[in-house]
Amino acid sequence: MPMDDSVEQLRAEHEALIQFLYLAPVGLVQAGIDGEIAMINPISAQLLMPLSSDGCLSNLFTALEGVAPDLRFQCQQYPRANGMVFEGLHIHLRSAEHGRGNKHAPQILSLTLLKLDNTRIMAVIQDITAEMRRERQLRQSDAWLNAILTRISDYALVSLDRSGRICDWNESIGRVTGFGEHAIGSPYSIFYPQDAMTPEHLCDRLREAERNGWSLDEGLRLRADGSQFWGSALIAPLPDREAFGLDDPEAPSYCLILRDISDKRAASERRRQAAFCDHLTGLANRRAFFEAAELELDRAAHTPRPLAMILFDADLFKNINDRYGHPAGDRVLCDLAEALRDSFRIVDTVARLGGDEFVILLEALGASEEEARRHAEAVGHKILASLREPFEVGGAVHHASCSIGVTLCTGHEQQLDDLMRRGDLAMYEAKRQGRNTLRFFHSSMELEVTYRTAIETELREALRQSQFVLHYQGQVDGGGVLTGAEALVRWQHPQRGLIGPAGFIAIAETSGLIVPLGRWVLRSACEQLAEWAATPATAHLTLAVNVSVRQFLQSDFVDETLGIVRASGADPARLKLELTETLMIEGVEETIDKMRALREHGIGFSLDDFGTGYSSLSYLKRLPLDQLKIDQSFVRDVLDDPNDASIARSVVALGKSLGLGIIAEGVETEAQRSFLAEIGCDAWQGFLFSRPVDARTLEELAA
Repeated sequence: MPMDDSVEQLRAEHEALIQFLYLAPVGLVQAGIDGEIAMINPISAQLLMPLSSDGCLSNLFTALEGVAPDLRFQCQQYPRANGMVFEGLHIHLRSAEHGRGNKHAPQILSLTLLKLDNTRIMAVIQDITAEMRRERQLRQSDAWLNAILTRISDYALVSLDRSGRICDWNESIGRVTGFGEHAIGSPYSIFYPQDAMTPEHLCDRLREAERNGWSLDEGLRLRADGSQFWGSALIAPLPDREAFGLDDPEAPSYCLILRDISDKRAASERRRQAAFCDHLTGLANRRAFFEAAELELDRAAHTPRPLAMILFDADLFKNINDRYGHPAGDRVLCDLAEALRDSFRIVDTVARLGGDEFVILLEALGASEEEARRHAEAVGHKILASLREPFEVGGAVHHASCSIGVTLCTGHEQQLDDLMRRGDLAMYEAKRQGRNTLRFFHSSMELEVTYRTAIETELREALRQSQFVLHYQGQVDGGGVLTGAEALVRWQHPQRGLIGPAGFIAIAETSGLIVPLGRWVLRSACEQLAEWAATPATAHLTLAVNVSVRQFLQSDFVDETLGIVRASGADPARLKLELTETLMIEGVEETIDKMRALREHGIGFSLDDFGTGYSSLSYLKRLPLDQLKIDQSFVRDVLDDPNDASIARSVVALGKSLGLGIIAEGVETEAQRSFLAEIGCDAWQGFLFSRPVDARTLEELAA
């Protein structure tokens, strides 16, 4: 390329560069190493002119000496031939207008200085006044907002990350909860009692906040010192972080507003006491429970987490009311309620529905139905265990027990009435299985209750129409001589024929019909005794009559029994009442008093099904008994099961030591009879001698 063309091209490039420098959006100054300006664009001149005392910009260091006096020294001492001396030096300018009392904020420049070589420097100057003003306003706004939030002493504001862990909080957190900086990074469940906010429950709250825009709950909260207060907790999702340029995954995702509402709650509770509190026990009443349960069922319909309902009542509570009056019964209910308070969690709803019936609604039971079932069963057994301690009523010691029914709500929409009905069915199944136990609802129970309702209706009709008959199973001594019999009731059903006690006694017990039925059995047995007394072949026979717990605990049982015996003309010395060990949990002192009153008139007593129930040896030796009966469940396998054989030996030995007669029931083989005779059993009954038969057949066996 010719020399002239090269020079021309360089000149064009130089002019283009000069034009670029002059049009650049930032201030540019090229100067010598001594600061003498070689080139300055208009923006730089405009920005630096207020610094010039003579209105002439010839030297950069001189112009900036008032605001950056070390600039010349720093540049000259910089060791490298090229490179950045410093970057972003902020220069606060005050022009002549500022000096004349103008109260506007000073202009702020940002200066970056580059050393091009050992002879030249380049300065880049920018006006950052607006940016700095915005930054200052933002800081002031933050300070103002923090000052406001700090003054809201009743509200603790907490920021949470995606998983519900604490990111930060305002100063009010200390006043409200007492927690300090060490709690940063903890899940917000630290504000809840241990069993009130499980990890699953925490996630449910966050999901609810995402779904609805907020989640509010009120309940007991936890302070750092372990004390509790009533608080409200509102959780709301924060705006999208990316929209604000926040791509930090640890940045807050939720805001938690925590408030101490103890005073408000106390005032509210005082107002609610009359409407929603059971005045006797202090628990929630039926109305309060139904309202709370409806809310929980509505929540459960939209979450997969199951609920459980536990219904139970005090076994044989009516007997305490009947014997000692309602004040005594009320004390028992209060003791029961107090025991319950130690058996459930804060999140559970516990209520007295009325009478001796209670209900608990359990939530936060886990994710699966099986897990919920295990937890509900554990709570039920805890209730049973809490009632084992004896209590005193009317000067007598009693043992409480209850029958518990449990039904699960598995997240589908269910009606509260349906759950209550299923809980009732399960509870009455527990009663039917022997009380003091727990049963879960099963669909078969609905068929069972239909059947039981029909049987109960027919039983009432059977009592009116005298459809019952007595059969008798002989009792023989060690020599095989018939000495007496046990009276066993049968139902002569007009359509289904003769029905054994297994088909209706349990229903009679739960319905209360066992009392009039037992009265009929006792009267019929006494009349039969009187009839046998008139015949020499049967005059020596005794007759054992089973008496239910409910019948025995009737307040007029002694007078009624003596009246029946007198009216029938039977010899009371030939009558033996068989009682069960269940009476041992229903007031031993009362039982002993009644037994003594009847024994004074010659009536004897046998303890039926001994070894299967609740007898305490300390009580046993005080009972005015004549006989112990070894239950057939032990006799059945006495030859094959060492445990049953040991129990039979122990019963015989115990009876002998107390001076009592021993009789075994359910003897079906000669080998069983021989074993019992060998260990000292005095008498026996069972199919080996005779099945239960009518009176005429038994008379033939006695002849």
